[in-house]
Amino acid sequence: MRPEWNEFVGGKWSTEVNVRDFIQKNYHPYDGDESFLADATQNTKDLWAQVLELQKKEREAGGVLIWTPRLFLPLLLTDPAT
Repeated sequence: MRPEWNEFVGGKWSTEVNVRDFIQKNYHPYDGDESFLADATQNTKDLWAQVLELQKKEREAGGVLIWTPRLFLPLLLTDPAT
């Protein structure tokens, strides 16, 4: 097992892609509060403001503003195994 993984319980996930096995062996509920979270950065706040504005425009337009296969084609052509 890789040194970064020493604190995790081993299993199938350490030799193959197996998210279910990792979660089942290493999940621990968190009973604390949100005090460990940092505030959003200004970049995040700016991006979220853009998202909200674009969502508003989409609702006003009745759907997606612009869709082009060119934006998604690289995703479709990527081998998920790599």
